[in-house]
Amino acid sequence: MENRSHALVAGLFTVLLLAAAVFTVFWLKSDHAQLIPYDLVTVDSVQGLAPEADVRYRGLPVGKVEAIHFDPELTGAILVRIGVREGTPMTDTLKATVAMKGITGVAYVDLDDDGKPGKPIHSSPGHVARIMMQPGLSERVMNRAAELMDGIEQVVVELQKLLGPTNQQAFTTTLENLAQFSALANQTLTELQPTIERLDPLLTALARASNDAGVAAREFSGLAQDVRRGIQVLTNPGGLVDQTTQTVTEIRRATSTFTDLAPQVSTTITDIGQAASAATRALRAVERAPQAVLFGSPQPRPGPGEPGFAGFGTSGNGAGTPNAGSGGGTRTRGSEPIATWQRRDPR
Repeated sequence: MENRSHALVAGLFTVLLLAAAVFTVFWLKSDHAQLIPYDLVTVDSVQGLAPEADVRYRGLPVGKVEAIHFDPELTGAILVRIGVREGTPMTDTLKATVAMKGITGVAYVDLDDDGKPGKPIHSSPGHVARIMMQPGLSERVMNRAAELMDGIEQVVVELQKLLGPTNQQAFTTTLENLAQFSALANQTLTELQPTIERLDPLLTALARASNDAGVAAREFSGLAQDVRRGIQVLTNPGGLVDQTTQTVTEIRRATSTFTDLAPQVSTTITDIGQAASAATRALRAVERAPQAVLFGSPQPRPGPGEPGFAGFGTSGNGAGTPNAGSGGGTRTRGSEPIATWQRRDPR
């Protein structure tokens, strides 16, 4: 009996120890922080969501799902009671959806406000705030499944029409035409082969002409550079153009000076002409009467009405002419009297 009692006590002690260990593990795993309750209202499926499921804000764990039940105020609606830690930004721009953890089938509540600022939503155990849930990805896919199936059905119908007997005949005709075109293209290529072969020398000549054109272009470029340098030399300060301009300016100045001197030169030439005329007359007088150089110019005979006029027809020895007996005598030129020489003077 004592052995049985010891075994019973040992068994009870073991069971109690295991229960204490399990309780300790659950107690350590549980979150003892004060959670703020919120009710998420949805009319969509919450498949895979269960109490104690995670609540995440942009992937960050912020609470747990506390309970899931129907909404007594709205027929067909489901209330998901969640608890979130204090400090979680619960605003009116928040969107709550049911998301899946990979392909495990386990769901969690995802909270996201897309970074939009909003007004805070205050909640408490006595007055729990409500937030409308948005359809998740799976819900949106399921909602669009009917439309997707309708689209697929329409595509199948169109494919059936496309693959009908009439279109099949058209496809056959098109393929036959393509085969004929391919054969014709092969024949054309065969006929063009000699022409292509003759094009090789032409292409070679074109390449040579292109090279020659390149050389000519380079030479023309050098010539253009030389012409440009020559123009620069001509147009630079002190160049040929500048020197020509200076020469033209000096010629203009000399012409202007000569124009100013022209009246003086003309007067001088006139004076020289008059002097030359006077000298000519003097030389002619000396040539006609060389004695005038020594005795002066002969006086002309008095005319009628002038003092000393002796009348017409009076000879050289008549009255009024001095003779040898009347005083100073008569001057002679050789054997001829001076008076007679004077009368013979052509002047």
